[in-house]
Amino acid sequence: MTYPCESCNKTYTSAIGLGQHRSKCRGRVKHATEHLNKHKAALDEEESRKRMRMEDTFVQPQQWYEASPPPPSPPGRRSRTGRRVRVPRGWQDFVPTSCKDLPSQITEAFASPPPSVPLPSTPPPALVQEPASVPFETEPDQFGVFHRYLDIPMRQPASSSKHTVLDHLKPKETADVDVDKYPAIRWLNRPAKESVPGPYGPFSNKSVYLICKWFYNSANTKSLLDLDALVKTLQTEGFSLSDLDHFLARREMQHLDEYVNPVGVFSQEDGWHEGSLELALHKAGVKYNSEEDTPIFTMDGLHFRKILEVIISEVQDRRFADERHWLPHKTFWRPPSQPSCADTESKAHETHDHHSSPAAKPPSSHGSPPSSPGSQPDGLPEPIRIFSEMYNSNSMNQAHKKLCSQPRNPDDLPSVEYAILPLLLWSDATLLALFGSAKLWPIYLYIANIMKYVRGMPTDFVAQHLAYVPALPDDLLDYYREHYKHAPTEETLRWLRGELMQKVWSKLLDDDFVHAYIHGILVECADGVVRRLFPQFFTYSADYPEKVLLTAIKNLGKCPCPRCHIKLSQISQSGTHVDDQRRAHECVDGCALRNDIKRACKWLFTHGYAVTSKRIRNVLDGRSLVPIQAAFSQCLGEVDAGFNFYEIFAPDLMHEFELSIWKGTFLHLMRLLHAQGRDVVQEFDRRMRAMPTFGHDTIRRFWNNISRQNRLAARDFEDFLITSLPAFEGLLPLRDDQTVQDLLFELVNWHALASLRLHTSVTLDIWRAATRHMYASMRVFAHTTCKRIAARELPQETQARARRVHARKKNQLSVAPAVKASAAEGPRVVKFNIINTYKYHALGHHPDYVERSGSTDNYNTRTGELEHHSVKGVFARTNKHQFERQIAKHQRH
Repeated sequence: MTYPCESCNKTYTSAIGLGQHRSKCRGRVKHATEHLNKHKAALDEEESRKRMRMEDTFVQPQQWYEASPPPPSPPGRRSRTGRRVRVPRGWQDFVPTSCKDLPSQITEAFASPPPSVPLPSTPPPALVQEPASVPFETEPDQFGVFHRYLDIPMRQPASSSKHTVLDHLKPKETADVDVDKYPAIRWLNRPAKESVPGPYGPFSNKSVYLICKWFYNSANTKSLLDLDALVKTLQTEGFSLSDLDHFLARREMQHLDEYVNPVGVFSQEDGWHEGSLELALHKAGVKYNSEEDTPIFTMDGLHFRKILEVIISEVQDRRFADERHWLPHKTFWRPPSQPSCADTESKAHETHDHHSSPAAKPPSSHGSPPSSPGSQPDGLPEPIRIFSEMYNSNSMNQAHKKLCSQPRNPDDLPSVEYAILPLLLWSDATLLALFGSAKLWPIYLYIANIMKYVRGMPTDFVAQHLAYVPALPDDLLDYYREHYKHAPTEETLRWLRGELMQKVWSKLLDDDFVHAYIHGILVECADGVVRRLFPQFFTYSADYPEKVLLTAIKNLGKCPCPRCHIKLSQISQSGTHVDDQRRAHECVDGCALRNDIKRACKWLFTHGYAVTSKRIRNVLDGRSLVPIQAAFSQCLGEVDAGFNFYEIFAPDLMHEFELSIWKGTFLHLMRLLHAQGRDVVQEFDRRMRAMPTFGHDTIRRFWNNISRQNRLAARDFEDFLITSLPAFEGLLPLRDDQTVQDLLFELVNWHALASLRLHTSVTLDIWRAATRHMYASMRVFAHTTCKRIAARELPQETQARARRVHARKKNQLSVAPAVKASAAEGPRVVKFNIINTYKYHALGHHPDYVERSGSTDNYNTRTGELEHHSVKGVFARTNKHQFERQIAKHQRH
């Protein structure tokens, strides 16, 4: 007896063989699908046959009104096996087709409806700006650069006639707005009640004022220039030594700290506030009904200013009244037209004839060929887009275009202008002294509608100190141990640091700012024009550890990038076509993401889960998130669906390249030189000391040996990069030397393109190609030279590791054995791991971010580092006790 297979027509002699074949038969799925479809078709046919029999026996009742045609019956619902699912009888709806047997009160409901009354047509609300049919373009300057606006600008600070209105236009009249209704209009220039500012502020006379001014403007350590400045102060007209009788410096400084200017930028309306933050303390394994039931630790010491007050005082500063670009634009460069070959030959022939004979020659009868059909009018080439400032970037133009499509506020006069106020943020912790643990974590704010060259000068005081982030106090550890009888784990402290940063920003993004973010705020600017300003954040510059805190992601987790979903194991493939596809999957904030984070945060308290528990990792680990609600997402993302806070975190050229990628590569090159012998290292030092200088403080003289220097700044590594090609040439074996030379060239080329202060669409394409070449050279260097030569630690690295082991073992009361063990180990072998780090991956985001927010010097953290000099200078004049409050007071003056 044979047993055939229905799917493939194979036969078997036993039922067991047929059963084994059916589990592996390739046609079993197709056969089962066909059988199921036939079964469903038979059921549908039987159902339609029954429906036709019911319709034939059904008699339509007489209707006394015109019934609407019944809606088509929905298809019958079926189960997965094809059986029809019947609805319970109690759930069926019966719509009456006749009102004959219905009660009178229900019959009246079926009366003919009254005729519809047309609603009065209301005109649509006026838009902020009607879309222009043709954009307005300025006249090209001597370099062929012109600007393209969506609307005709009333003022153009970038024009050749600086600080003037366009010739054929007239400025709009200043709107007459009720000051009592809008208190933010002129509060900056309105004196406080019963307060008349003196001519010298808190000082009694001019002499005291001049002496204190010299004291603050001079350096902490006096120099000859400071002595000359003191002499000029004593010789100033109106200075009298008799005015300094009974002078006490401490008393005058106290008067300065307590003084509040009633008028101007640093008025009492723009003052510092001292607030407190509440942190909910959780412990793994301890459950609560809600987060409110957990122990709450209240920490003081947050010194901050309200964002709305800061930006109002900034736009009303008369120093930059004519510098601000209130209307964004696109900047283009029209290259000069290239002469044709015939024109070049004709000009060369005429020049040759002119020099060969003084007699005039008749002009040639051959003219230049006509222009091609695809050429521009008048033979001009296509203009090239320029990216240099924030106000000519894509993000600024898109935000302004979105604003123009919104309706105007009906209470605003037609003369009120609407504008986007671009805000740039910086934050970075800094040590205030060479010795000790005094540290400050400031947050700086810049308004980006003025030139970056003005913003980058600390002496212009454009930077606004927004807040000083406090650190976790030591009292928190005692409070935690008091409630839970155990000290907090490192995991809990890490979570509290992230929660602290979000609490600070939740304090800054208050209700007033959120209201102004959505509806705008009416302000009379320094140029006398009343505008409704819409503040928006465009960039946030910070190092990677702060980006981790601000975006609430895991430090070097599975997805370490705050901008895309790249995996940590895939970073080494940067620069390939596959990597370009992975970068396209950007991080996007949304309701679903916020709900997942809220649910995970709730589990910490209600279920007692640990931060790294499996249940929370199942929800958040796919995106490398931590159970912390980001303040930008919670305060702004919920009210503006188009705001994606991941986009504002800008790539950092200084920390990600100069102090990370290039510094790590340079140190590994030094390890390779040490592997060749001390003579090679000394030859490298000799070449660097002989390197000539360039420019004014561009490349300085290297007086000491480079191989033994420590505590170098970013500018030092930048100089090493520029001069590295001739210094490393010929110091390694031939094939490795060629690889290193190619690597150094690609790094220098990439850094030169990244440092450009003005980019075009052409240079960005060149930069993208250079990025791919740089990535390829880094992979070749890592897979060839670094594997052929065993690199060991530098002497200073070995000593630093021994000190770390010594300090770690000192806490365990075993100092001497640890030092001997570390010294006996000697230098360790070091692998080149740069190509597996996040900052190596972040280099590929730079070209695209220039299109979004302008050139890199708009958001480089070097600008924030320059502002650190001001707080460090003030710290030297404090009593080192609660110095945050004293620095905040000094920043007002």
